Amino acid sequence: MQPAALTAGQATDTGHVRFPRPGSKRKKRQHRAPSGYITGQLHAASELSNGAGCPISKTHKRMQDCHDQWHSLTREYHHPGHFRRELNTVIQSLRNVTFILQSEKSNIEGFDAWYEPWREKMRASHVMRWVVESRNRVVKQGDLDAESEARAALIAAYWTGDPPEELATILGSDGEQRLKLSINVPPATSTKEQVQELASLPDFFVREGYIELTRRWVDKALPDRELADACAEAYGFMAVMLDDLHENLGIEHGVAFGSSDEGYLVVERLPHGRLPCMVPTEYAVRRLRLSNGATDVGGNRYSFSPNAKQLNKSMRKYGSTDPPPEGWDSVTSMADWCMSNARRILAKDRWHGWYVLLYKGNEQVATEALEARDRPDKMVLMRELAAAIERSGIDGLVEVGDTWQGGLVHDEQGFIVPPALQDDRREALSVVAEDAYGNRRYLISPYRRAGRRIEFDGDPIDLSDTMFSNNLQPIRDAWRRMGFKPQQSQDQP
Repeated sequence: MQPAALTAGQATDTGHVRFPRPGSKRKKRQHRAPSGYITGQLHAASELSNGAGCPISKTHKRMQDCHDQWHSLTREYHHPGHFRRELNTVIQSLRNVTFILQSEKSNIEGFDAWYEPWREKMRASHVMRWVVESRNRVVKQGDLDAESEARAALIAAYWTGDPPEELATILGSDGEQRLKLSINVPPATSTKEQVQELASLPDFFVREGYIELTRRWVDKALPDRELADACAEAYGFMAVMLDDLHENLGIEHGVAFGSSDEGYLVVERLPHGRLPCMVPTEYAVRRLRLSNGATDVGGNRYSFSPNAKQLNKSMRKYGSTDPPPEGWDSVTSMADWCMSNARRILAKDRWHGWYVLLYKGNEQVATEALEARDRPDKMVLMRELAAAIERSGIDGLVEVGDTWQGGLVHDEQGFIVPPALQDDRREALSVVAEDAYGNRRYLISPYRRAGRRIEFDGDPIDLSDTMFSNNLQPIRDAWRRMGFKPQQSQDQP
């Protein structure tokens, strides 16, 4: 089934935001979006934070070593030989934590009575037993090759899985032979060899796509677990254990990690004792831009919490008098208000960023500011945002930003040329309000630049019945995985 954007005889390309150019007056943002919406409280560094006054200060230092070495491990994830060496280092450090802890037990009254139940828990933990046994065995390359995986995939659209019908039609009956979307290779295969394994690609994919290289390192002694995640779990186990020891000793405790300029961020009640930086992330994925082989694919995301004071200040600056609507059943009710504000912002600043407002029910949770240089950046950003939404339980959003408009132009190989690359492209503001239940509104407001003025082409146009925002497809897929089911409502077009 073709997207409505094609059947309507036109195409759009949302989010044509660039990084700030040299000399630009746009301020560099300081706070990037976290991997999830983890909250914490900032504290100044204290004597306790850096180990002074604690009876197990040497153990804390070894835990810090484990943390740093874990990050070294993930940085080498796509270099098989280096990864194996770093893995051995992490495993040995994790095992040595308990040795160092026991060497400091003379400083702790009643240590043996406290430690014995934890020793039993370690014996019962599959991962902790693997740490002990692997230190003695020493992980070998052959052990890793037996169970590990590597995969190279072409990403050139927001859809996942098999190509959509329109792409299959363009490729013809031999499409699968002409275009290998993904391949499996031996885990020790180098990045260069992975890329060479892919078939020759049409110009469209070189221009618009990127290759995503994925690895999953598994030890035959722990066949059901990815190794970096297993090491992080072992770290978390011992962090909880040490936290319990502090509780018994009556020492202030909590999980703290350093911030270069703001003291220490103390995060309370971390599940499984892991630091926020040690939860499963995309360390197993490496991306290469097809056009030039660069690895800096992904753009930037920044997260901001709702702030009534800043909202009022912004409304005064841009001359807005109407507050956001209240008491609505679907986030689609925000579309008109957001478009009205976006037009005021563009008219005054002559520029508008790319923003996504995130909601749980009718409560705004956060605003994400996105910056992308090209289509590969946009595809990665939307996949990352979809992952954050899935972790956080977000069920509605409003996307606001610039968009290019253009006709259905095809290149010599039959692929659609994005509006951003068309000579006669036009600019417009777009607002897409959509929730996990199938409610959706799509507003667009074309405009032109007349010197230093912005001239809008009349009132915003409601294209909810004829247009489909392809870039939100990863988020729709996330909502489906979360168990949401579309349902008809009065707000649905």
